Amino acid sequence: MRASEVNCAAPIGVARAAEEIVSSEKSFVDDMKVLRNIFLGPLSEYLKLLDQGIVRADEIRTPQELALIIERLLFALDGVLDFGTNFFNEIKETESRGTWRQVFEKHEAAMAKNLGRYVAAYNAVWSEFCEYRKKSTAIEAFLRCCELQPGNTRHQT
Repeated sequence: MRASEVNCAAPIGVARAAEEIVSSEKSFVDDMKVLRNIFLGPLSEYLKLLDQGIVRADEIRTPQELALIIERLLFALDGVLDFGTNFFNEIKETESRGTWRQVFEKHEAAMAKNLGRYVAAYNAVWSEFCEYRKKSTAIEAFLRCCELQPGNTRHQT
């Protein structure tokens, strides 16, 4: 076989892997936006109403207690969402050129930092948040309303 006859096109498996990475990253970013925009953002606003005494939630000692949990979740989430959005945009842009590996190498440290921070915060805070949800019918009802929002297309809870 002559050098001019060698097919150097990217293997089909590599192209499929790149497509899967782009698809997964898009889903991840979309899910993080739903969590922030449909759940945590409105819940933060709801807490302001609790704090002002406009609404009441049973079994919550102080709105500030729940606000700290939400703040800890949002702090980590914002970093992950910013990173994920930028990473997705870059990987999508390089998908057709087959240079997505460089995007991973470029963002490796930031990926570990942001995702690590999110996972650590999420694991530490989520159980506290679930306890509030179990104790408070008002918080449970509020979150059920969030779950039913049309923007929650993947039915996150």
